[in-house]
Amino acid sequence: YNAVRIYSMDPTIDYSDFFHAAAKLGVYVIVPLTGRSGDGVLDRNKAAPKCYTRQLYEYGISAINNYLRYSNVLAGLIANEVMNAEDTWSAAPCIKAYARDIKLYMKGRNMRPLPMLYAAQHSGIGSEGEVGMMWLTLNYLTCSGGSGDVDKRRIASAASAPSAPDDASIDMFGVNIESWCSSKQSFVYEEDGKSAGSYYSLWLGLHQSTVPLIFTEMGCSHTLFNRDNGLHTSEGTRDWKQLHVVLHEMSDTFSGFCAYAYSGNPQFDMFKGGPWRNEVLEPTDDFYAFRDELLLESGESAVGIRDPPIDYERFFTPKCRQAEEELQDCCGIELYPVEDIPSYASHPHTSSSQGGELEMSLWHHCIGAMMTLGYHHIGQMHMPSLVLIVAVCGILFMWKWIRRGGNSGYEQIN
Repeated sequence: YNAVRIYSMDPTIDYSDFFHAAAKLGVYVIVPLTGRSGDGVLDRNKAAPKCYTRQLYEYGISAINNYLRYSNVLAGLIANEVMNAEDTWSAAPCIKAYARDIKLYMKGRNMRPLPMLYAAQHSGIGSEGEVGMMWLTLNYLTCSGGSGDVDKRRIASAASAPSAPDDASIDMFGVNIESWCSSKQSFVYEEDGKSAGSYYSLWLGLHQSTVPLIFTEMGCSHTLFNRDNGLHTSEGTRDWKQLHVVLHEMSDTFSGFCAYAYSGNPQFDMFKGGPWRNEVLEPTDDFYAFRDELLLESGESAVGIRDPPIDYERFFTPKCRQAEEELQDCCGIELYPVEDIPSYASHPHTSSSQGGELEMSLWHHCIGAMMTLGYHHIGQMHMPSLVLIVAVCGILFMWKWIRRGGNSGYEQIN
């Protein structure tokens, strides 16, 4: 146990106590870069480009400025379950445009690059089925405008650094899976012993991913677990036997999982007494079953049962044109070009957060001018000196502006 996924945070709140406490425990944090309401919503019911707004971008950079200060922030969840149906796929380009601008913002301020993570619902549309749709979703969100040649750097390590900052691709792909609903199923087969298991199908279908894969949600609902085989308990306690599968049989493809959930959804909670705020909740039998499975894995090495055949023709960062054509052929989905969605990161004066940084930078120049003149206390300045300082600041700003050809771009003035 070394990571938690947080679903709802407020970028204006100081979470330093939480992040520091998590760091002391060796726990990494996946933070949300969208909100459930207000400016942080990426509306899947709006087609691109309307689903990506300046307000969302400003919300995102506020989150980045707040959370990225902490070294144990593992990834930023750029969006969750946007493409759940054929008619919501029209919002998919907004995810890429948002990721592009957040990367541009971090690069322009020399921040460490935070991996962008998308969480997809484990379900399918059209004739492709669940795994086929997962592959198409993964291809589109990780595609680039390049030649599509084999990307040796990304193949070399599943934990490779995020891609080029001007890229509109995500860096990690998550699957929210509610399968493993029977104590009688196995990795390879469902409970009937004939149908291919969901985890096995995902393992085979996504094995050629060029970005790290994780289960961003994992766990059957209490209501459905063992519902039809006579083993259902009154609380719907899950056996969590899929932990061994993910940590062993699937370890060459999936990098981990987030067990769903601590608190927030009664159909999946492992603790009772919520809603959770600041108090510690009471663990249920479901939590103890989860804990016991973790203890069984302590000290064991992760070894897959076998390596599925590698299709090297698929083992590359796909071209966006190809990914878009596959979506159109499969499901009749025609997407708005990401490059036609305006970048808010290119014009910091349109963003209140970036505008504040610009003003702060100019203020630093003013302080420098005051120190040059020998004034260390603003209250001691006389009007002629203040006029001179303002003039110096104006000259500095104009020099920077002219040197950039009249466009401040997305870089902070230094």
